Amino acid sequence: MVRTVRRSAFTLIELLVVIAIIAVLIGLLLPAVQKVREAAARAACQNNLKQVILAAMNYESSNGYLPPGADRAHAGALVYMLPYMEQSTIFQGFNFQSAQLAPAPATAPLAYYSAAITPTLNRPPNGAAGSTAPPPPTPPGFWPIHQKIKGLTCPSARAATGETGAVLLIGGQSFADTTPNANIYWQYNPSAAGTGFTFSASDPNRSGIAVSNYLPSAGYNVFDPVCGCHTGINTGANPAQTNYAGPFTFMSKTKILDIADGTSNTIAFGEYDPYLVPTPPPFGLMTEPGPVGASWATGPIWTYWPMTQKDADGIHDTYLSFSGQHTGVVNFAFADGSVQSLKKDMSYTVYVILSGIKDGMTVTPY
Repeated sequence: MVRTVRRSAFTLIELLVVIAIIAVLIGLLLPAVQKVREAAARAACQNNLKQVILAAMNYESSNGYLPPGADRAHAGALVYMLPYMEQSTIFQGFNFQSAQLAPAPATAPLAYYSAAITPTLNRPPNGAAGSTAPPPPTPPGFWPIHQKIKGLTCPSARAATGETGAVLLIGGQSFADTTPNANIYWQYNPSAAGTGFTFSASDPNRSGIAVSNYLPSAGYNVFDPVCGCHTGINTGANPAQTNYAGPFTFMSKTKILDIADGTSNTIAFGEYDPYLVPTPPPFGLMTEPGPVGASWATGPIWTYWPMTQKDADGIHDTYLSFSGQHTGVVNFAFADGSVQSLKKDMSYTVYVILSGIKDGMTVTPY
């Protein structure tokens, strides 16, 4: 008798069924993995903001007030906070000019990013006029605002990829500095008709300027008819107009006790990682489209523009406002030291009220 040995094997149908099951499992697993990664990235971002607001509170404890949103040379709050973020070396290398926080001088100090500063200390000089060639190379880390600060980078940010189209050097609207000369007005933007947002788009070294994904809040910029500028504080024909100014405005020295609405109800810092810049770029500010980042030395951002701001072309122009890459939310640090995720499509009225330090109203984020 001949015994036949049968070998067990998959039939074609069985093999196809197994492949289909594996494909379904992978399809179920990938979204879960992405959610876990996003949750981890959001948690890391929140921790970064926690360290930023703690540094601001330590600054206030040592100096009696929070750092200015921007000084006369356009240096923002994060510059003043560097020693409280274990970045004293960068702080000491930053070129602070005289009269930045003193009473208004007859001549405005140069902006910290000005190529006219001699010797240029804060950023590399531009290439020759009309040329796209960069200036001679310098040693890595030579320029202060080339220094990347890990705690100021969100893991989800696109601006951290090095593909930045332009770097925001100063944010916000125009402001008035009327003491002692009532006719002197310093502008964030050298052009009086400008929007008050200055970018490094004409600088061949823009890609080397280290960005920050966290910026201070200047609140809602109320237009003041007296100075013809956006200050956040109305001192003109309608003095009863509510004050929606945030903790960090031009030349501000806000004390914690000045936050009359309560520190737990007031936004202090928020995320900044805008979407693609429209083509053609708005206001002629930027020479090429692409993700926008902000130098950690820049000034504050206003809440005048909602987190869902769009132009007529339908493109999300969040280079004017707080923004981030987390799904559906943007992280904010509040003046009490807490960090919260606010919905991008939250009520704009609530958003504005949360940004004012003494508008007389308290609301919950949702």
